[in-house]
Amino acid sequence: MKLEVLVTEHCPHAIEATKAALLVAGSIRENDILVDLVVIRRREALRRYRFGGSPTLLLYAADLFPASRRSDHGPRDYRADSDGSGLFPGALAIRAAISRVCRGAVRGRAAFCW
Repeated sequence: MKLEVLVTEHCPHAIEATKAALLVAGSIRENDILVDLVVIRRREALRRYRFGGSPTLLLYAADLFPASRRSDHGPRDYRADSDGSGLFPGALAIRAAISRVCRGAVRGRAAFCW
């Protein structure tokens, strides 16, 4: 599996969001999860990745937290999906979101996970 952490070039929460994603990836032993940090620098990348603000987490190209999307590509609000600050999703929220995607609950896609 590939979990992408999309951030803007100067996102102050890029490191924390990536650490939380890596923590979750390391805890799922049944399947290898590659965590890829993607820095969004150009407008074309905004469309290609369907960037919804910084940070955005994608699994199988599905936004793990679609409710926190922003049309202006600014900082996302993760208060409902946070283990604390609300500025980035916490590890528990990321793991729960991955489980939803793996059950095919996001955009009706069946996914092969653990």
